[in-house]
Amino acid sequence: MGAFAEKLAAIHRGRRRIVALDVAAPAAGFVATLGEWGAAGVMVVAAGRGVGDLPDCPIHYVKAESAESIMGRIRRVEEAFTDPSVAPKAVAACRLAARLWGIDLPDLEPAPDLAK
Repeated sequence: MGAFAEKLAAIHRGRRRIVALDVAAPAAGFVATLGEWGAAGVMVVAAGRGVGDLPDCPIHYVKAESAESIMGRIRRVEEAFTDPSVAPKAVAACRLAARLWGIDLPDLEPAPDLAK
C-alpha cells in the first residue's frame, strides 16, 4: 500500500461507513477497498440495483421515481436522497446496521434542514 493509500486507510480503519450511490452494484469496489483499509463495516444506500455483482454488505434501497432520460433519472435519485420522508427510512436503516454491528446510536436523528 502506498503512502497516500495508507493515509486514507488510517481514516477508515476500525470505523463503520455508509456508501450512498444511485445504484448499488458499483459500490462493490468501494466496499472492497474500505474492507482492505480495515473499515469495521459498510452499508450501501442506493436507489437501484445496477449491473454487476452487488457489494457484500447490507444494502438499503430508497425509492426514486422513473424518468425518460439519464439526466432525469439522476435528478430523481438526488430528490430521493433529499426527500424528508426518506430521512426516517435511512435513519432506520442506519439503526438496523448499528444493531447488527453491535453499537448504539441514541442520538442519530435526521437533519431538520435535509430538504434544503
